[in-house]
Amino acid sequence: MRWISLLVLCACNELYGLESTNVAPMPDRDGDGALDDSDNCPDDSNADQSDDDGDGLGDRCDNCPIVPNTDQRDYDGDKLGDFCDPHPGTGDDCLVVYDTFADPAAFDAHWSLATIGGAQNPLVKAQAGHVELTPTSVVGAAAWFVLDDNGNMIQGPLDVLLRGKSTLTGGLLQIISNAPDPSLGIQCQLRLGTADPQVAAMIQNGTAKQEVANLMKTAHVTDGVMMRLLTPHGNDFGELCRVDYGVAIQLAKVSLSIAAPQGGAGIGFTGGLTGGSIDIEGIVLSRVVPAGDCPPKILR
Repeated sequence: MRWISLLVLCACNELYGLESTNVAPMPDRDGDGALDDSDNCPDDSNADQSDDDGDGLGDRCDNCPIVPNTDQRDYDGDKLGDFCDPHPGTGDDCLVVYDTFADPAAFDAHWSLATIGGAQNPLVKAQAGHVELTPTSVVGAAAWFVLDDNGNMIQGPLDVLLRGKSTLTGGLLQIISNAPDPSLGIQCQLRLGTADPQVAAMIQNGTAKQEVANLMKTAHVTDGVMMRLLTPHGNDFGELCRVDYGVAIQLAKVSLSIAAPQGGAGIGFTGGLTGGSIDIEGIVLSRVVPAGDCPPKILR
């Protein structure tokens, strides 16, 4: 005869007269609906869990949300990560605006278009996480200036960092600061349309103008582009422009002997654009604020 034994395990507290066991819920200390063990910003509410640079840290708590930096290195302790910090050795930089273009419907409320010299309005295709800008004119200049949450232009000086992809085949792609219109102010330019693109640092105030341009001799190969504009700071009266275009890198710096005008910051095009577009994935604006008295940052 074969005996079959059944062992029944019962974990019923009531059977043994024990108190019921209550399983504590997983914590969500910032109350954004994402539990702490999976929240990419457990101390800052960010229900969308946006992580534009893909480094595992949410944009709302990432000290450099446009460049992957899992170690959050911040040498000068100003809460702006070294990869985004225009002055990583001094502790006075503040993140002012970081725009990931997360909400396509909000683009017109966050950016103001200005054109001069007969330039036609470029085409704008805003999508979740990026915006594609396509010039439609080979004359004049156009620029988008960043606005605060009240619709006012944020005035310079501002350091600007842009990440995106460019298929432009001519003309100038530029990030700007202290600019009263698209042709003036402090500019970092990528000059296209020749065998060797140029990177230029330029300032223009009225008819007074200074610039330094250097050839980018290495072929860019891919269309990824990172542009950085550093405005004068403290005893440094120079303006620095750095462009990473695919695998090519070039710098230009000009020592300023003319005063910068007053104006806004943003991105623009200038004449001669013959095709292609710029697809912007993110833009960071920062400024030097002595004693680190940073205003509330604007995250979009």
